[in-house]
Order: sequence, then C-alpha cells, then structure tokens
Amino acid sequence: MTFNNNPNRNAWRPEEDALLRQHFGLMEDQALADLIGRPVLSLSGRANRIRLYKEDNRARKANPESAHIHRTARPKPGAGLQDIMATATPYGPAPIPAMGATARAIICNSVMRGAPYTCPELRPFDGRPGAMDAFALPSRRFDRRVYRDGRVEGVA
Repeated sequence: MTFNNNPNRNAWRPEEDALLRQHFGLMEDQALADLIGRPVLSLSGRANRIRLYKEDNRARKANPESAHIHRTARPKPGAGLQDIMATATPYGPAPIPAMGATARAIICNSVMRGAPYTCPELRPFDGRPGAMDAFALPSRRFDRRVYRDGRVEGVA
C-alpha cells in the first residue's frame, strides 16, 4: 500500500473557493459539487474549514419579494438606549415629585398595642453564670427530664 504525502494533491484553488462562497447554501449540494468538480462531502468539509455556513449565504441572498418570511438582523445589545430623563415626557424631563413629611405609622393590630416586648426569657439566671431564663424548662434526654437545678425525672 502506498501513501501519497503530497500536500498539494487535493488543494483547493482560489476560484473553487470563490464558487463555493458564492453558491454554498443556494444551490443543491450535488449540483454545486458537479460545478466545482469535487465530491459532495468535500464541499461541507471545505466550507467548515473556511467558516462558511449555508444560513449566512441564504440570509445575504434573501429575496424581499419572495413569499417566504425572512427574519431581519437582530439589533446589537444596547443599541438605541437613551437616558430615561431625556425621554420621560414629550415636554422635557419628568418633574421630580416633592417629598412630604412622613406620617407616623398607624397601629393596625393588637400585637402592636401596649408596651414593647421585653424578652423576659433572655434575662440572666442568677443560679449559673451565662445561663438564661429560657432554659428554665427541663431538657429531655432519652427517657429522663433533666432540670437546670439538677433534678432528674423519669418519663414513662
């Protein structure tokens, strides 16, 4: 078995590239392959290599009188953005509203009435430094209740 290591054996000529750029995506693949004189698979390979896509050619050659609907190019992000104050009203910038004095909040439920909550469970416990009244209830450990004064009760 012999290998042909000639790098120019299947090199694409510039006129073949020009034909491919002009007709790729607009002609049938077999007709274009016959026009250029190359196999159909080599057309798609060469198009990929030169970054040529059928959709680009079709969009470029779109016929405005055709019955098909063609999508227009999308605007670039940020195109046409303007300052809000410049276009807020047709008569100039929008007026800045005057800020009145803030009214005192109205008490609307019974929770808000009366003296504020003083958190009695967070008061310190004199019997042990660092302990609080929140731990006055016993801790349950397995089948026992352990009180903070050291008492232990069995739970059935």
